Amino acid sequence: MGFDISYRSNEKISPALQREVIDSLDVLSKRHSWVRVVYPNLADESGYLFGISRLSPTAAPADADDARHDGAPDGTLSDLLNILCELSHQFDIDWDIDHDYSEGTLGSIRHGVADDAVNEFVDCFDIFLDGTDDEGFEFPGDF
Repeated sequence: MGFDISYRSNEKISPALQREVIDSLDVLSKRHSWVRVVYPNLADESGYLFGISRLSPTAAPADADDARHDGAPDGTLSDLLNILCELSHQFDIDWDIDHDYSEGTLGSIRHGVADDAVNEFVDCFDIFLDGTDDEGFEFPGDF
């Protein structure tokens, strides 16, 4: 089970700047282990930078162990958002944020700051994922 969140620059970016942004993303991302949120990634999509990270409330214990490195804390959706905000601020890139079920753009990051819609979405998903362990989420009571 998974849920994808995507992020895309809202303007075309030169190949040289794309390489700089991707290199910076790699450095920033290594501060965390990525267990329930797939490692942030970016690639060229017709001149735009585009990435998808899968959110998953379940992780096989072996997969969770493999994803963890050097005692780095598990990356959350908030950590992903903070990285995108940092890239936005550092490189003057604005991002549009979508997810599997959004009809159009969920929200955006402009000048290093995420809008209210993105922040609310991230807060809700962090609360949900915080209520899970590596073996998954169990709803309380009878459903």
